[in-house]
Amino acid sequence: MRKLFDAHRQIRRYGLEGARHRAKTKLERNCIDAAQLVSQSDINHDDVGYATLAAMCLPHKSLDKSACPDRWSRAVDNFSVVLESGVDDEGVPVGIPYGSKARLILLYLTTQSIQARQPSVDWASSMYAWLQAMRHPPGGGMTNKLFMRQAWRISSLIMHWRIDDGEYAIRLSGRGINEVEQSADSGSGIGLPFSRYQAEGRFPEKIGFDPGFWQLAKKQYCPIRLTALGKIANNSAAIDLYIWLAHRLPELKASTVWTWKEVVAQFGPHYRNSRQMISNFIDVLSLVLAVYPEAHIRISATGLMLSPSAGPVADG
Repeated sequence: MRKLFDAHRQIRRYGLEGARHRAKTKLERNCIDAAQLVSQSDINHDDVGYATLAAMCLPHKSLDKSACPDRWSRAVDNFSVVLESGVDDEGVPVGIPYGSKARLILLYLTTQSIQARQPSVDWASSMYAWLQAMRHPPGGGMTNKLFMRQAWRISSLIMHWRIDDGEYAIRLSGRGINEVEQSADSGSGIGLPFSRYQAEGRFPEKIGFDPGFWQLAKKQYCPIRLTALGKIANNSAAIDLYIWLAHRLPELKASTVWTWKEVVAQFGPHYRNSRQMISNFIDVLSLVLAVYPEAHIRISATGLMLSPSAGPVADG
C-alpha cells in the first residue's frame, strides 16, 4: 500500500531546502511547497472562507457523454442531493456542473454570503479579488469562459437536498442560485438566468441564493483557509476531502476508524478499481494534510484512524 507523505514532518526534520532536495516525486514537492506556504501565512479575515457539504456533491468530470448526462445524485454523511440539469432558452439541457471550478464558485458564493450575512453577493469584481486571496491566478479569457460555463450550469441547476439528523429530515427543492437584478427597492430582487451573460461572455454583477438554500447554507457551513484552498484549487478530489475533514474532525469526540470500504463508498464510487482509488486517495490525503496540518489522521491496512482535531480556522 502506498505510504502517506507527511510534508510538515519532512520540513521539521530536514528544513525546507533539505525536504525539497529529498522529494522524490512531483506530489512530494507540491506537498512541501503547500505546507510551507500554509505554515508561513498568517490567518486573518482575508484568509477565511466558508464551505458547505453541498460543494462536495458535484461530479468530478463532465457527464455530458455519459449514459445519464442530465441527472446526478450523491450522499455525504447525513446530507444527500439529487441534481437535475436546467435548460437553455430553447429547452436544451445545459448540463450538470462539475470539477474544481464549479466547486470554487459554490465556495465563493457561500463565503461571500456568510460574510455579508445576506443571500445576494457581488460577483465579477469580488470573485477576482477572492481568487487573488487564495493566491490562485484569476487567469485570462479562457479561464473566464470555463468559470462562466460552470456558473451558467450552476444557475440553471435544479437541486433536491435532504438532511437527516436521525429525528427529522429537511428537504429542499428548486433552483438554488440566480443572478439578481436589484429593483428600486433595495430589499427586493428578481432571479434571472445566466443565459444572457453567457451569450455576451461576461459575468453578472450580483447573484444570490434561493432563500431556502440560503437558510441551509447558514446551518451547514464551516470555516476554511483560502490560502489552503488556493493550493488545491485545481484538484476537485482534494477540495472535497479538505471540506469533509474540516467538517468532520472538529466534531469528533473520540478517535474512530474509517474503513477503506467506507472511504471508497464516500469518495470513490466512480472508480472501477478500489485499489487504484485507495492509492489515489492516499496521494490526495497527503496533499490535503499539507494544507490542513491540524488534522490528526493515520492510515493502516484496514483504513483511516480519524482523531479529534482543531479546524483549519480556530474559533471560526
